[in-house]
Amino acid sequence: MTTISVTVDDQLAEQAQQVAADRNTTLDDLVQQYLKQLTSATQAASDAAADRLLQTFRDLSRPLGGKPYQQRDELYDR
Repeated sequence: MTTISVTVDDQLAEQAQQVAADRNTTLDDLVQQYLKQLTSATQAASDAAADRLLQTFRDLSRPLGGKPYQQRDELYDR
């Protein structure tokens, strides 16, 4: 495991330790749980954005070598 040092306000540290005690856990465990939630939410959002982008590509693409127009006149609405 990696050790991370964080500097926080004394009052915030006391409040966080109290929250940990109320939940029957340690401050280290609370921070680890928070980081897991943070990274999984970020990964989920990233995956969702990638899926939307892929779907957009699929929606806008045409078959390889395909031609979007039947005739030249359709291009210029003649």
